Amino acid sequence: MLVVARHMRGRVRSSAYALGAALAALLLAAIWTGPARAAGETITFFSSHVSVQRDGSVRVTETITVKCRGRLVRQGIRREFPARYVTRLGQELRLRIRVRQVLRNGEEETFTLVRGSDETVLATGRQGELLEWGEHTYTLVYEADRQVAHHERLDELFWPVTGYGWELIIDQAEAVVELPVLAGIQDAGAYTGSQGAGGRDFHMEYDAGGNPVFVTTRRIYPGDGLSVRLTWPKGFVIRPDFMTRTFYSLRNHFFVYVAALLLLVSLWRLRVRLRGAEPSQVRLSPALADLAAHGCLTEASALGALIGLAQARALRIDAGGNGLTLAKGERSPVDGLGPGQDRWQWFGLAEFGTGLFARGSEVPLQGPSTALARALNLLERAARKDLGRKIRAVLRLRELYAAPWLVVACLGLSATEPWFGVGVALALAGAIVLGYGVVGWFFRSWGRVLRNRPGSLLSALAASAILVPVVSGGLVGGWFFVQEFSWIAYLLFAGAMGGTMWLPWRWARHKVLRGPQAEAAIAGLRREFAGAEYQDRPLWESSLGIAVYAPVLGMLDAGTRELAEGVARALGAEPRSTA
Repeated sequence: MLVVARHMRGRVRSSAYALGAALAALLLAAIWTGPARAAGETITFFSSHVSVQRDGSVRVTETITVKCRGRLVRQGIRREFPARYVTRLGQELRLRIRVRQVLRNGEEETFTLVRGSDETVLATGRQGELLEWGEHTYTLVYEADRQVAHHERLDELFWPVTGYGWELIIDQAEAVVELPVLAGIQDAGAYTGSQGAGGRDFHMEYDAGGNPVFVTTRRIYPGDGLSVRLTWPKGFVIRPDFMTRTFYSLRNHFFVYVAALLLLVSLWRLRVRLRGAEPSQVRLSPALADLAAHGCLTEASALGALIGLAQARALRIDAGGNGLTLAKGERSPVDGLGPGQDRWQWFGLAEFGTGLFARGSEVPLQGPSTALARALNLLERAARKDLGRKIRAVLRLRELYAAPWLVVACLGLSATEPWFGVGVALALAGAIVLGYGVVGWFFRSWGRVLRNRPGSLLSALAASAILVPVVSGGLVGGWFFVQEFSWIAYLLFAGAMGGTMWLPWRWARHKVLRGPQAEAAIAGLRREFAGAEYQDRPLWESSLGIAVYAPVLGMLDAGTRELAEGVARALGAEPRSTA
């Protein structure tokens, strides 16, 4: 009996072990197949009709029949779309859907669409309203742009039909792909399994319209999916133009470009800090002071230059019976620069003296003088060069000089193709250079022509010869831009580019000529004149270091009246009042 009892206990123990192993296997099977299968919830049929449009977008109609048991499918289904995916030929595409319609059992269904960085989730149903048990058929209609990958010799569609985020088992999936008219298929295939896998559990056939139909031959488990791939010759799907590709690239990588822009700005600010601070005082030459007051050089600048040359003993002012005569002196203006005198007081005098005595050592002031007009023209050219240098210095120190170049850099980085990015960057850089250089040259030269400055007509014609073809090309390019987009888009783009070029320049020019520091410098000169003693002699015979500013500031003495009238006659201008 004891032996029999021991034998029976051994058999019971073995049976218990076998039962435990069977239960463990069932538990693992339940975990493997997922809670949906344990609850009997499955997608009995997943059908997708993908229509490829000529603009590269797709219109998708999905019919999803789901068996509801109140476990995972409670209020509705949860359709997950990947935010990006990679085609079989290695091109990354972003998936941004626009939902057109959601139906349940043929009737409109409420849904919510949540976009994330990794996926977009479409959830159907209302919060708190549970579905009835049984089968429900959902119809999802949505569109997605730029889903065709354009390669060198062919176009490709790689479409994740079911996605890879389902928690339900899909009993069977089907995909029908409709290409544009007359687009012959070069290659067609499908892939099952996890994302990136190359499973072949499908068969392909063609419907009555010649469209390929892909049907799975086994269940699709959670984490797996069905993807299809087709290629066809180029020309049937229109490739987006450069501006459209740039827009999509900016939209898809917006934060990347913002970070790149912030990096460029930070590097620029660091460069500015390393260069040093802005000078504490803006010093203006007499010619720039005249330019600030009148917008161009007047007879006051010529009179101030004559006073400076006379003080430097580079010019003599002889009074004869027929009026004043300007005679060339023995010294250079630079030689007359005394200790402690500011070099800006003498700025441009060498150019003025060279032009004045280019064709003789004497210049009478009894009537219109070509020599004096030529000298004033050279002085104005030197003054505008000096103004340009000061403006560029302010732009660099105030970081505004980089504004248009940052726009160029961002547009170049936003291009999907490197060569297009280089092309647009070079084109816009050329436009900026023309905006800062040739356009200003054009208006300055024609302004001198209108003021009867000698030698200005040739410069104006040269500027016109360069600018007219550029403007014509810009108008033609603008016409093509309008054809692709609209007048509003063109005006916005042109306004943005023009604003980044023109506004910083105008601001810096105003700061140099009429800013607080320039106004303070002019006010200081006026105070210095108010306390100066002329010693009852004309200004050019005095030792007053700032006498060259007197005509521009309108603070002439009575002894300089005759010279002022002679200069006005020589330049064909009205005599300025004396103080």
